[in-house]
Parts: sequence; structure tokens; C-alpha cells
Amino acid sequence: MQLIFIDDDDFVRTSVASLFSSLYPVTEFGDPTIALTHLQELDGECVIVCDYDMPKLNGRDVYDRLDESLQKRFVLFTSNRTIEKPPLGRLIHKPAGFKELKAAIEGARDAE
Repeated sequence: MQLIFIDDDDFVRTSVASLFSSLYPVTEFGDPTIALTHLQELDGECVIVCDYDMPKLNGRDVYDRLDESLQKRFVLFTSNRTIEKPPLGRLIHKPAGFKELKAAIEGARDAE
């Protein structure tokens, strides 16, 4: 399984990628539009962790543009924001601990 991490904050993105790189192959994107292009061409199983607040597209926009099979493997990552009806109920607030984020990733990985 590949972990796709989308966040416009370089520090957050590289920190999370570093934390999980020993468990999964991690591909990180600072630009959600580039991530969407990559995801359309992706072959294989993945989990997508995506920041909510980004300048070009927000996390909900990214989710809405994914096909259904990828939507099932989506985790929204946000900073102190109340989001009504988060996609699939998978909403992690920053700062999140390793165990909390890992549990959300594994839940998304095991989604059917």
C-alpha cells in the first residue's frame, strides 16, 4: 500500500512523510492539482491523507474529484476547523499524534 500525503505546508508534509516512510511508501504533494493528476494515473492500492485548508483546492474539493474507489481510502487532515459532514467521517485534527494518524490510515486502508 502506498500513502499519498497532500498538504501545502512543507514542514507538516515532510514531517508526516518522514514518520510514515518506514511503514509505507510515501508520495507527498504540496499542490492538490498535481496530486489529482497523479491519482488518476495511480495503479495500485493507496490511502490518501489530505489537508483541508489549501490555496488552490481544499480537501473537500480533492475528495469530490476522486473516483469512488479512492474516496473510500481518504482521510481529511485539518487545523482546528469544524467541518460538517467530513468525508466518510474520517477527520483528524492537527496536531495529531502518530498513533491517531496511523489508526486513521489503517482504517482507510481496510475500507471496502
